[in-house]
Amino acid sequence: MQASANAARIAENEKPKSKKFSLKTPYMKQGRVTQLVAETTNMWIHTKINAEGGENEIHQHLDEDHAFIVLEGQMSVFDETGAELKIEQYQGVMIPRGAYYRYLNTGDDNLVVLRVGAGAKKQKQEGDAMRLGKDGKPLPVLPPLSAADQALYDPGKTTYMNTCAVCHHEAGYGNAGKGPALLDSDWLENEERLVRLVLHGARGPIAINGEPFNSEGALEMPAWAPSMDDQKIAGILTFVRREWQENPQPVQPATVARIRAATSNRSTQWTEKELLEIK
Repeated sequence: MQASANAARIAENEKPKSKKFSLKTPYMKQGRVTQLVAETTNMWIHTKINAEGGENEIHQHLDEDHAFIVLEGQMSVFDETGAELKIEQYQGVMIPRGAYYRYLNTGDDNLVVLRVGAGAKKQKQEGDAMRLGKDGKPLPVLPPLSAADQALYDPGKTTYMNTCAVCHHEAGYGNAGKGPALLDSDWLENEERLVRLVLHGARGPIAINGEPFNSEGALEMPAWAPSMDDQKIAGILTFVRREWQENPQPVQPATVARIRAATSNRSTQWTEKELLEIK
């Protein structure tokens, strides 16, 4: 987070007076930026610009109430159950302290949001230490991707949104009757199983984090090996892991190529039992 050069600030020992601040902020070609524009001991105002994505981890703030007001674009705000609030331009959403949420830019262009936060009197926000995940622990801060891994992530996101999101949801929550959730899914952990699943597809009942899915076996995941090369599959999985797995590791095209070669004779989709036998 950075502060605007013209940010309005009132220190605790300063005489109260009105101060003007600017909301001018650059558009982003990729990524996001958060900029402080005004601050007192009890209130913080930021602009948030998202070219894509949003806040990917479900979390809560324990020391502030806050609100998002959409100035440009549109966003969706999700709670820990996957319930979605769609926020259009000139609409806002209030998030009281302790409420779990994450948000996503769902428009075609930059999402420009005004974020207003307010804490207990003279109790300033304590930053990342007070942003807690569902396990009650502070959210991990992911290191930036290398240039090579970013070159996988960016097209991988595009392919996911155009191809995979119809079944798994653009925010990873899954779609009833189409595909399971990917958010925090235990199937993202084992690379050997994950790559095989995408290459050749899956059929039959499967458990996601111990919960049964597709119990009647009516749904099938298609094989993507015939239509996607190693680079494209590695990009999708790098994006998915980065967005919805803790401590994610990118998937390399060489890994996909190795597994593709090792399973080249396979002509049927995987079952859960077969995948679980792979270590």
